[in-house]
Amino acid sequence: MSGYRGARAVDASRLWSGGIATAMVAALSIPVATLAVRGVLGVPALARGEAGEFGDLGTALHAVLAAAAALAATALLHLLLTAAPRPTALFRWIAGAGAAAAALVPFALSGPLSAQLAAAAVNAVTGAAVVFLLARVGAGALRPAPAGPADRAASEEEAYRSGYRDAVSDRPRRRYGGRHRAYDPGAPIRPDRD
Repeated sequence: MSGYRGARAVDASRLWSGGIATAMVAALSIPVATLAVRGVLGVPALARGEAGEFGDLGTALHAVLAAAAALAATALLHLLLTAAPRPTALFRWIAGAGAAAAALVPFALSGPLSAQLAAAAVNAVTGAAVVFLLARVGAGALRPAPAGPADRAASEEEAYRSGYRDAVSDRPRRRYGGRHRAYDPGAPIRPDRD
């Protein structure tokens, strides 16, 4: 008997299908952001200067790393959902710190400030999307744990103490003498009811 009322089970297929979809969103957001930054804004970021609007092999590697980070975040979320108290809050803090670190990485690399700012913005938006989507997926993957025989007995005992009574198996504890109210000799008599 666990004695823990907030027992929960994780629907792993729902969690991982959402995690894979989130990884696809993260991977696809990098080429879209590269097109917006390089093609629309004209900032030579997320690829070498001579690359086209969609970037180069480095942009594809960036997309693969974003998808891998989303899958690693899904594994972290699965671990937290099965073992930690307040798992989605912990996940938001941990994954948010990772997204902030990813947003700061471009400033450690050499290049023009406009390219560093654009790359940091892309990493921050992609990381925030991963954190938000996976937190929602994690909340949807939680299910109440099935009650075992000991848990059912404890819940029946709690229901009995709270006033619930099974009409078939429990007999009333007092006699009613044919009326639905308690006998009180001093109560006024209502002729239409008696």
